[in-house]
Amino acid sequence: MGTALRDYVRPHDERIEALTGQHFGKRYFNELLLNPAYSLDSEPPILAILAITKLGGSGFQLLTRIQQSHYRDGHWIGHLPRLTALAEEQCVNETAFVTHYGQADLVGHLAESQQWLGRLGGQGYPTLGLERQGELIPIAPFLGEPSAFVRQLQSLLATGEHS
Repeated sequence: MGTALRDYVRPHDERIEALTGQHFGKRYFNELLLNPAYSLDSEPPILAILAITKLGGSGFQLLTRIQQSHYRDGHWIGHLPRLTALAEEQCVNETAFVTHYGQADLVGHLAESQQWLGRLGGQGYPTLGLERQGELIPIAPFLGEPSAFVRQLQSLLATGEHS
């Protein structure tokens, strides 16, 4: 990472913060993004989420803590001890977590994710999709139009059909 990355992401992160109220910490901007020893790598967090899910923990809860640790607190989340500490917040056994982390099927998970991305017509990550009774409900037409999306969902729930 370095100055170029920080300067590139800062306006995007500031826009996200203005739109959502999600806070990006000073340490994230002024230390983490400037540290050339670190790189952006999704593999460690994905492996951690796969491991905690396998152990019966909440992958969503761990994802939330990973994001808070990275964006709010400015910690590098590519380090197994950091991910282990976050996983331990869910009372999982450290040894079991590290074992499952090392055995997680990343290739299989990514292949399945790519299949879902294709089925949803997604352009990249993150992509949101809804499925109802085996049929996919398109989300992309409603991006930036939350009221229209709510009306569509209400219609689907009222009629039981897609329009």
